[in-house]
Amino acid sequence: MPTLNELYGKYQSVAEFYLVYIREAHGLDAWELKGNTIKDILTHKNMDERRAAANMCVTDMKIDLPTLVDTMDNATEIAYTAWPDRLYVIGVDGRILHKTAPGPWGFRAKRFEETLKDLLPEPEVKAQPEAESEPKSEADTPA
Repeated sequence: MPTLNELYGKYQSVAEFYLVYIREAHGLDAWELKGNTIKDILTHKNMDERRAAANMCVTDMKIDLPTLVDTMDNATEIAYTAWPDRLYVIGVDGRILHKTAPGPWGFRAKRFEETLKDLLPEPEVKAQPEAESEPKSEADTPA
């Protein structure tokens, strides 16, 4: 099953990908979910704390996608009903072309890849460098 990092690697030539870090879903001082805490992240009280938490999550979870951080008034989260997490495909005209159900249970990477295949042009496959082969005759042998 493809991961989001794999989908980003495959489709980044034909689409822009962003992770938008919103308010913490499982802060230790709010709604801690056993087994779903990364570190000691509390509910963010300011942008410095939110940026630090986003940075920690991206690093610890080895996320390759470029990351943006929502404002403290949660404007992005509210506009996109993104809590606790959700995947979107947004067209160049700004219209939402696809959104998954809220995660983490509401989306599946394989199903999301099918959506990307339907909505995006096929990404170019990077050619693999050819392995050097054995010379075929004396004329092919370097001097």
